[in-house]
Amino acid sequence: ARVPIVCMTTRWGFDSDVALGGHNGTDTSHYVRKLVTKYNSFATVVLFLKVLIQQADLDKPFTGGLGSYKLYVLVANHFNAHRSQGGRDSAAEMLISFFYRYSTPTRSKNQARTHLCKTSTIASEDGEADLSPVNVEQCIELFQLCFQRIMDRLSGFNTGGSNPSLVSALIDTVRIRTERTQVLQKCEGFKQECAPQHHIRKGSKVGHTFTKSAQHSNKERKKSPDKTSNKRQKAKKKNEAEICAVSNSSRGKSPPTKRSARGALIPKHRPDIKMKAHGEEALLQKGRKHRKNKKKQKRDKAITDFAMNATS
Repeated sequence: ARVPIVCMTTRWGFDSDVALGGHNGTDTSHYVRKLVTKYNSFATVVLFLKVLIQQADLDKPFTGGLGSYKLYVLVANHFNAHRSQGGRDSAAEMLISFFYRYSTPTRSKNQARTHLCKTSTIASEDGEADLSPVNVEQCIELFQLCFQRIMDRLSGFNTGGSNPSLVSALIDTVRIRTERTQVLQKCEGFKQECAPQHHIRKGSKVGHTFTKSAQHSNKERKKSPDKTSNKRQKAKKKNEAEICAVSNSSRGKSPPTKRSARGALIPKHRPDIKMKAHGEEALLQKGRKHRKNKKKQKRDKAITDFAMNATS
């Protein structure tokens, strides 16, 4: 990926990718929205292919996999070509013809087939997919295997009796069911879990809804304060004033702290500055240093000569 990606798992068990350095890639949301409105079966085919590629470990672009945007462009290119040749906008027909189109290992004159290679760039609906970083050979092998399995199932298709599912021949349905159950359990646990305590500030109103009636009630409370609370506040202020008076009388008022132009505290005593040499002694100390940097050696050559003459 051109943008640094941080792959992380939250404490609730959800995987997420964080992009660093700003977003300078193509906005895929508008591109996909346009394709979904144009083709009825586009979303169904893309979701099935995403599950298939994820189970084949070909969904990570940084390991040579086929990313989401490149998959959208491949499917859109196939939909345009298939529809121009008289095909129907059906999920089953589009999926089978997709595997047939992109499963050829060599170039073909057949218009229903498209050869994928690292030097080719697929373009469709104002989108382009550069296949140079993609492991094209493994993708072609996967599409070949899927098309062959579909043909094997269709060859033994029984019109009268029960037939095995075509979907189960391509993807692991048990794995999908297990992952879906785990995600649902995580979502339920996330809903039930309350906010962590270290994220709540002292005095913050969690789950409080501010309304006009609540604002009026607060104003009324300010107008008519409680007598007991006023007494407590006065007693507290009195005690603090007495403590300050005793401390000031015993040791005197401390001078105000000094701050620099940037707001940093300036210490009262600087023993390092007091111990620092001044005048001729400072020049001698600087000249006695053994500089490893050649630029500093040339810069301090006169001071070094002066220190050598003074010591000799």
